[in-house]
Amino acid sequence: MSLKTCRFTASGSDTSQVAEVISQALSGEDSDLTILFSTRDCDLPALEKELRSVLQGPVLGCTTAGEIGPDGFQQGTVVGVTLKGELDVTVVPIPSLQNLDSRALSAVRQQCRQHTETCPDGWSSFGVVLIDGLSGAEERLMASLHSILPDIPLVGGSAGDDLCFEQTGVWLEGRFQTDAAVLAIINTPLPWSLIKTQHICERPQIMVITEAAPDRRIVFEIDGMPAADAYAARVGVPIEALGPDIFSRYPMVLRIGDEVFVRSIQRAQPDKSLVFFCAIEEGLVLSLGSGKDLLADWDRCLTDAQQAVGGASVLIGFDCILRRLELRARDQFEAAKVITQRHNLIGFHTYGEQRGGVHVNQTFTGVALGVKA
Repeated sequence: MSLKTCRFTASGSDTSQVAEVISQALSGEDSDLTILFSTRDCDLPALEKELRSVLQGPVLGCTTAGEIGPDGFQQGTVVGVTLKGELDVTVVPIPSLQNLDSRALSAVRQQCRQHTETCPDGWSSFGVVLIDGLSGAEERLMASLHSILPDIPLVGGSAGDDLCFEQTGVWLEGRFQTDAAVLAIINTPLPWSLIKTQHICERPQIMVITEAAPDRRIVFEIDGMPAADAYAARVGVPIEALGPDIFSRYPMVLRIGDEVFVRSIQRAQPDKSLVFFCAIEEGLVLSLGSGKDLLADWDRCLTDAQQAVGGASVLIGFDCILRRLELRARDQFEAAKVITQRHNLIGFHTYGEQRGGVHVNQTFTGVALGVKA
């Protein structure tokens, strides 16, 4: 038993080229699963039309804050991979995240259960989730999916829009839709391994969130001071210097027991509040974080995943946009390209990452699929 894969990349500015490249990757066959990640900086309706004309079989896709493809870290492109072999895939749409209720979750559970219950002996199942990255619904959705599907390991990412923070979408019913998510349940006899790593460590500085709007992921005060003022003082930079590069280097960190969870800042607002990429609440005690060697940690993690499956035919990855910004600031894109090519990585830069029932930040998650059973 084996898996045939074909990775592809094309410029998002030439939608006909995208269709041609995907058509070549499909080679006239139905794909057991086509995964694609697209720049938002393109003629999206034209791209959607071209994709509808060539895509066959189950599709999993979304818009990005940057693509990870055959040429390493890419921008303004459409990247992806076709998978053909010992896979049985169903893609479950989850529309209207703001109105997600028990009835909708019950329907998701029923579709997933019907699919996994058909698994032959020796097969196993995992799920890949893509979510509208500006929906603010990741925590609630992932907790709900984990609750209704406790025995199906989940991994995924939040769609991006090239740091515009205007509109992100997941591929659903032939177009990129907002306020939506998709869940692909994958049954296979092939070995697979879910991946999660982060390179952020705690620093001694402790801060308390003293005023926040959790439903909007906004922090107004830290230690009784305007949030941006307090954060800039702890980092040791003027408030005018706050931006993606500083946020990527010095995220906030939450410790729960023995685990550390990164709580990354999206942007500072004129009123000196801070908008986060994840849920944040009043009374939380956070530390300032800083990073160890990102590339060494990442390469080690992907190497471990390769070994776990006896050599991966493909790795699908979801990498936080702030990790990309950190590597850009350090001029390490070429070094990152070596790693992505070594491990056959296809993925995208996200507005959040998912693993199990948890939504995380400044993290890499993904799945490695083995070559043969």
